[in-house]
Amino acid sequence: MRKFAGTLAALAVLVVLGAYILFVEGVRPPDKDADKVLVNVPADDVTRVAIEQASGRVEIARNADEGDATGDGGGKWEIAYPRRLAASKAAVDALVDAARNLKCEKKVTASAGADDLDAFGLASPWLKVTLDTKQGGKTLLVGAETPVGGARYARLADGDPVYILASSTVSALAKTLDDLRERQILGVSSDSVTALRLVAPGGQDIRLEKKGEGEGEWRIVHPFDDVADRWKVSDLVWDLTGLSVSKFVDDEGKDLARWGLDRPRLRVDAHSSERSSPFELFVGAPGPDGKGFYARTSDSPSVYLASPAAFSPLETGVFDLVKKDLLSWDDDDLLRVTCVDQGKAVAFLKEGKEWKAVHPDLGTGAAAGILPRGTPAPQAPEVVKEGEKWQLKTGEKRYSSEDMGKLLSAVRDVTVAMVVQGAVAGADDARYGLDRPRVRVELDLGDGKVLELKVGAGAGARGGGGHYATATGRGLVYVVEEKKVQALESAIQALG
Repeated sequence: MRKFAGTLAALAVLVVLGAYILFVEGVRPPDKDADKVLVNVPADDVTRVAIEQASGRVEIARNADEGDATGDGGGKWEIAYPRRLAASKAAVDALVDAARNLKCEKKVTASAGADDLDAFGLASPWLKVTLDTKQGGKTLLVGAETPVGGARYARLADGDPVYILASSTVSALAKTLDDLRERQILGVSSDSVTALRLVAPGGQDIRLEKKGEGEGEWRIVHPFDDVADRWKVSDLVWDLTGLSVSKFVDDEGKDLARWGLDRPRLRVDAHSSERSSPFELFVGAPGPDGKGFYARTSDSPSVYLASPAAFSPLETGVFDLVKKDLLSWDDDDLLRVTCVDQGKAVAFLKEGKEWKAVHPDLGTGAAAGILPRGTPAPQAPEVVKEGEKWQLKTGEKRYSSEDMGKLLSAVRDVTVAMVVQGAVAGADDARYGLDRPRVRVELDLGDGKVLELKVGAGAGARGGGGHYATATGRGLVYVVEEKKVQALESAIQALG
């Protein structure tokens, strides 16, 4: 009996709960926007959108050849008519979203006769949008503007009611071919670019390659082999990958001379990990009023007008791309600094946050084989008795990090002013006074890593009055400014 009473109690609870749900659902107000929804289908179900207006017809469709690589369930969108063209993903997504989720402002009339359709501009629609889905198709007819507000009258081709569409909805649907075309000319990310080549009339042929993983290191591989300035190369890559079409001027590309593309001012070849083949950009004549330029690519005969405020590949020579810093290091990694200035050697050893002057080892390191013959070896430290103990009297000097910072700044300031064409570091050292340099600086970073800067003979008038120089990791001979060499010598002498 007690068990039967428990069952009755549970049933009573369920009845009360059910009645409550029915009551709440029954009094819930209906969706006031439900009668404004004209089309509502999932994005993945849309297979094609066609737009017809006075400017012409354009269709976008999913490319079945792309499979499901895009993750949208039906392949990549492209322009299918009037010709097969690459489509802007952002523009197409916005159009599809507007067409598949179509709402009106309000219903004007539940039914319209022939005269009414003519009055609403729907007998000969201003715009026709057809949406194909996996379940079927829907066609929207858009007619005349409303008296105020810029909205337009519309109806579905298979329905009688006439609606008003907001101006924003109309704008989202009334797209032309140019509105939907891909405007990014290269179409790859900047991080994916692995090699560049810039070829211009007159013999300029600059080739760059990225070495290593991630950001890697960019090197100039032609017309010589050297480290490239990564910021300068980044400018090239950003300007190239960011280049966009401001106007589509000639899709046939039959009269290249008209656009200065029969003899381009510049050709840029780009290799990208996102493409199976190199990309070629041809830069032609300047645009109207000298703004931008006409261009085409190896992917298409189309000619574009690109209007960047500046385009670094047009303005860059090989010397601009050379890394100007001869040596780069982290001060925290430094253990020892050795300097030789016109035969005088000094060395500094780090101890905590301070530096102390020590005798350079003439058998190894920067001083080895550099000092002129007959130069006396440094005096041995004096040993003296103090009370009952003998003490080593070194007379060592100590310097703060700030003191050493002045020297290190002077080393960093010795930067490339010119590249000596055809000169190779090591092989041509004697010719440029680098076999017995005027100034030599060695930076010991530990773990066997040592950086070295050598400054040799004067470069004369052809070298701008500077000095020849070379450095660890750099394969060429450079010219550095005289005033920077003098500043380095002064910094060495101030500590020596």
